[in-house]
Formats: sequence, C-alpha cells, structure tokens
Amino acid sequence: MKYVAVIIKSKQYLISEGDEILVQGEGFDPKATDVIFASNDGKVIIGTPKLDNVSVKFSVVDEKFKGDKVTVIKYKAKSRYRKKLGIRPVFTKLKVDNISLK
Repeated sequence: MKYVAVIIKSKQYLISEGDEILVQGEGFDPKATDVIFASNDGKVIIGTPKLDNVSVKFSVVDEKFKGDKVTVIKYKAKSRYRKKLGIRPVFTKLKVDNISLK
C-alpha cells in the first residue's frame, strides 16, 4: 500500500490514493503542498525536510464547503464579562488522484 504525509496550509495529512480530505480555507494551490514522508509496500522514505522526487495530484471535489458550527465562549470570573461567538469554518474537499514515487 502506498501512502504519503503532506503539508497543506501548515497542517499535516496522511493520505493514500482515493482518499478525500478536508482542507481548511478556500483557494487551494496544489504547488504549495510539500511531501515529507512516503511509504511504498514497507519501504519508507523520510524527507529532510521535504521530498522532491514524490508528487501528489489532487482534484477539487467541493469548494467553499461549510463545516459544523464552532462555539467559543469567553468568561472572566468576578467581572460580569461573558462573550459568546460562533463561526462555521469554510473547507475545501480534495480527492487524491495519483501518488507517484520516482
């Protein structure tokens, strides 16, 4: 089984071919991904800091996909300070098409 670890927008994902992942934010740039780890049938390659001979091809399945609501509550004791905030983060759904090890 072939799988790699990539960095997309400063977050790490462990992926294999056919996987779908959610990347926070919109405007995905496939050239901005760095592969830091690769495994092919038990053979492990670790980058220092990244691998140049491994490439991953993605396709965008859904853009501007909204996630579940995240509620943030701020509270300070003895000062009557309470604040409630809510946000629905925007995600981009990606599908891994091909992983090529050279």
